[in-house]
Amino acid sequence: MSLQSVVSANCHSLLEIKSQLSELPKQLYTLQPELTAGSIGVHVRHILEHYQMLFAGLSQGVICYDDRIRSEQIEQSLSTALSTLTGITSHLQTLISEGDKTLTLKAVVSGHSAEEVCTETTLVRELMFIHSHTVHHQAIISILLKAESIEVSDDFGVAPATLQFRKQASSGSR
Repeated sequence: MSLQSVVSANCHSLLEIKSQLSELPKQLYTLQPELTAGSIGVHVRHILEHYQMLFAGLSQGVICYDDRIRSEQIEQSLSTALSTLTGITSHLQTLISEGDKTLTLKAVVSGHSAEEVCTETTLVRELMFIHSHTVHHQAIISILLKAESIEVSDDFGVAPATLQFRKQASSGSR
């Protein structure tokens, strides 16, 4: 997968989120349903902070998603989330001219130990991970929106491979 393709996929997913949020009543952004793991704002913050950590680590070549700030401002303020989405989408576009690069990924892999594991990765691979992660959280956001009778696109929060499968199945080819 080319850097341009993976940047485009990420931008598309972020623009889908922005579109859903732009129509959302502000009180629903922070509504905490009883049977779920967080409000829409919690999931949006979680998505956006992964992008922020990628950007923060690019200059040193070391990415650590565990060091997220967990910004209450993004989580609580719909307008902050929308402006952050715009900024991240713009920043993603600038990565195309930089080209793919080798990076180091650091992560704590056990909740029982603070030991960090490091491995070699690339910018394209990390953008592929973040895209998959974003779609996963879009699926949760979709459930939260539908629970409040908010209309959601049938494609929102659906993995690209599933969308391709559906397309092939509906056309009768496999």
